[in-house]
Amino acid sequence: MKSKILLLLFAVSFLFSCEINNTSQADIKSADIVGTWNLTDFRIENAVLNSITPNSAIYTASGFGKNYKGSITFSENPNKVSIEGNFVFELTYTNGQTFTEDMYLDATLFNDTFNSVSSTWNLNKNILSLMGDGEILEIDIKEFTGNKIVIETEINQTITINNTTTGVSGKGFITLEK
Repeated sequence: MKSKILLLLFAVSFLFSCEINNTSQADIKSADIVGTWNLTDFRIENAVLNSITPNSAIYTASGFGKNYKGSITFSENPNKVSIEGNFVFELTYTNGQTFTEDMYLDATLFNDTFNSVSSTWNLNKNILSLMGDGEILEIDIKEFTGNKIVIETEINQTITINNTTTGVSGKGFITLEK
């Protein structure tokens, strides 16, 4: 159960606190994004979760995806984005002892967050924005090769879920391929 809470805290932080550096040199056009992209990599490295309230605890974590069956589709005119599928996430976390757990993840987190199976998107200077239900997720595209998108993000924020306040830091990576 703790691992699911840890992953939820990191995933929420990943989705809503991406530090935008816009260091990519790729010249990405909206037409380059259109199409279906398959999820081929999802990793979390050097994550630290510092539970502040109600009980103090520090966890270190890392994880990676496997058995990918997920995709994201971008359409144009109108600019819609939809996420489908699932994958297994193997999370390893430590708090005195080391635990490893496989968790089944599907598009529910994104779709529930945006209260929609299909949201809108916009591209501006290699910053991909996903919008829906009053939420905006800005994604800094670090690498683009025509058939591959790599997203890398640093996370460092404090969040509260169900009266539990936790400081979250680490690095997340997502790779999508056509």
